[in-house]
Amino acid sequence: MRFPHEWIAYDEDNDAVVVGIKNLLDHPTEPGVEFWLPNTTRLVYAGDGLFAGEEDIYNPARDAARVNGEWIEAGGVMAAAPQVEMKYIVRQSG
Repeated sequence: MRFPHEWIAYDEDNDAVVVGIKNLLDHPTEPGVEFWLPNTTRLVYAGDGLFAGEEDIYNPARDAARVNGEWIEAGGVMAAAPQVEMKYIVRQSG
């Protein structure tokens, strides 16, 4: 999974950066085809090149099952066995 950003906003009054990120899975066999869900991340700067906090805003209940299911249906393979049963995931046959 990759996490490219689409936009960045600087909140100088609160020493924060807000970033629009794609939680992105590349197609397993077709370069350039992507499966992704939106994420907004807020990072608070602590100084000296360090961050004090991170907040992620996204809706896995709405997006993750669909995106992961489409990726698996396209031939994607999970690197580890799921720890919980994921509702609405398309299972590979065989």
